Amino acid sequence: MVTFYCVLSLAGLFLAESYDDLSYMKVATQMHTYHPNPQYAARNAVDGNTKTCSNAQQIGLGSPWKDVWWKVDLGGVYSIYNITLQFKTHGDDMVEKSQVAGFSLYVSETNVSSTKEIKCSNLCYKDGPQLPPLIMTKTCMVQGRYVIVYNERFGKVIYPAGYKNDTVYLRICEVTVRGCEKRGMYGSNCEIPCPSNCRDSSCHIQNGTCIQCKPGWLGMYCDTACNRNYYGENCSLSCPLNCKTCRHTDGCSTCKAGWMGSNCTSACLNSYGENCRYSCGLHCTNQTCDRFNGSCLIGCSDGFYGKSCDKERLLINQDMSSSSLIVSGLSISIVINVTFFVCGFIMCRGVITKRVTFSGSLVACWKRPVYEDTCVKNDEGSTYQELDLPEIAYQNTTEN
Repeated sequence: MVTFYCVLSLAGLFLAESYDDLSYMKVATQMHTYHPNPQYAARNAVDGNTKTCSNAQQIGLGSPWKDVWWKVDLGGVYSIYNITLQFKTHGDDMVEKSQVAGFSLYVSETNVSSTKEIKCSNLCYKDGPQLPPLIMTKTCMVQGRYVIVYNERFGKVIYPAGYKNDTVYLRICEVTVRGCEKRGMYGSNCEIPCPSNCRDSSCHIQNGTCIQCKPGWLGMYCDTACNRNYYGENCSLSCPLNCKTCRHTDGCSTCKAGWMGSNCTSACLNSYGENCRYSCGLHCTNQTCDRFNGSCLIGCSDGFYGKSCDKERLLINQDMSSSSLIVSGLSISIVINVTFFVCGFIMCRGVITKRVTFSGSLVACWKRPVYEDTCVKNDEGSTYQELDLPEIAYQNTTEN
């Protein structure tokens, strides 16, 4: 049995050593430094040397300060596996144990300083009621950037037996934080990528389960999409009623006709269609149209007609048609006149050249350079008749 526990302990030690040291030579601070001398500085607890220690100002009944903290900034949010603490061992161990008894170990993703903020962080370990060992390793598989060691001695609190209540110092010789330095990886050698849908690429450092899922995903490995009509973080949001296309990650991407906005709750104004992407016709009265199909609601501007007032009345073409009729009429009239003129000319020339004769009288023709003869009408008989009327004496109307 003893051999089994020894093997198990060695296996755990080997596993821990395979992770990266995240705290070595990182920035460390403490609440009240005992003395400005560098030998008491907070950075001594992350220099890799267990013989140099940080030393904060005393707390307890004989001090104005009742609580104290020491912290290290890892420089980024990492997957942490465990934290090893070594308090001062040079001297009376029982005294040192009574001073650090009751301490707490916290991890935070943000920088915290007040007692309230610290206690709202991730608690990895709370000591008590027995006196603690001065060297310990605590498994703390969380995501974090700041590792905080906190202790307190308030006057009205009754602490367990063996706890020192006055002149209490926090002296830390070394803090080692182990985990995966490479972000988004897990496993004993930090070689396996976290599942792609883990939020911030953060997963459990041993088994790869996601700490949180990206919006739109569920499950230990965040590999299950939200059910239909649900989306967002933990699939807790319902898709809007007016949504045409709802993505499980961020919700509505396309609104039904007549609606717009991130949740498709705003009606179109002077526009229509899906996501109100189309503007009402320019010739709709007041540019007002049906927000679903774009038809003008009030009417059209002068000179336009149609469902969307996009057709123009062709008044200019009608004027052109009237002008065309006039021109056509004049053309026909000219053709007729020219035809009569030509025909008359041909007939007259035929008479002159004696190729054309008429029965009855012939109008006088004259001789010209282009004509050969002129003739005058010869009367064959008189058409006058003398009237036998008695002579009537005319009365002299001249006044004597």
